[in-house]
Amino acid sequence: MLRPLLCLLACAAVGAADPATTAAIASFPVVMRSEPVTGAELVDPSLTELRVTFDQPMADGAWSWVTTPFGKCPEGTARPRYLDDGRTCVLPVRLEPGTSYVVGINYGSHHNFRAAHGGRALPWLLRFTTAPAGTGGDLDLGARAGAIAQELGDGRFAAVVARFDPRMRAAVDEDQLAAVWREAAAKGGAFQGFGTAKLDRVDGWRRAVVPCRWQRQPCELRITFDDRGQIAGLFLVPAP
Repeated sequence: MLRPLLCLLACAAVGAADPATTAAIASFPVVMRSEPVTGAELVDPSLTELRVTFDQPMADGAWSWVTTPFGKCPEGTARPRYLDDGRTCVLPVRLEPGTSYVVGINYGSHHNFRAAHGGRALPWLLRFTTAPAGTGGDLDLGARAGAIAQELGDGRFAAVVARFDPRMRAAVDEDQLAAVWREAAAKGGAFQGFGTAKLDRVDGWRRAVVPCRWQRQPCELRITFDDRGQIAGLFLVPAP
């Protein structure tokens, strides 16, 4: 969202015929997604890693996970690292239950997150709150399932795909997910909202079942989560 706005401002200031300026602005990496999703509440305090994924390959061995004045920063437990994709940086952490956290990415005077070609990443904040002690992360999954249902209802398919685990992401893209949802809408009518998620386990997998209200046909959104809270399965079926 930041990059198009910045490009627009650049063109207004220097004219569209300045390719050097436009290319320089386009070289700034931006965070495309995070784990947990920024703004998430009731995050499982047993989570041991934070992740941010940029829109382009990054320089290995360089990062700036930064303490900010806006909230507590998680305790790091090991050196950050990049995954094999070259875009996702992982920070091992130890979280406390019932705690609000804020972590800066290239915040303030710390600018070590850079693209492989050298462009400095734009600053960004990862905010989340962990679930109270004793919830076992179930509250987090219930809230996450409700957020997924809302994203589908709003047509924010890219946000849902960003929650997929690697296997799901390789099998289903944003356009395919949108097509499935449009097909369901053609049969069920207008989407009218969703109910409270019910949590269970199926073959060892954690699952959330979210009642979905459609104009003509009530359905259930069945979401299977892996151990890291990513979507490992997503099914929309008629309500029993």
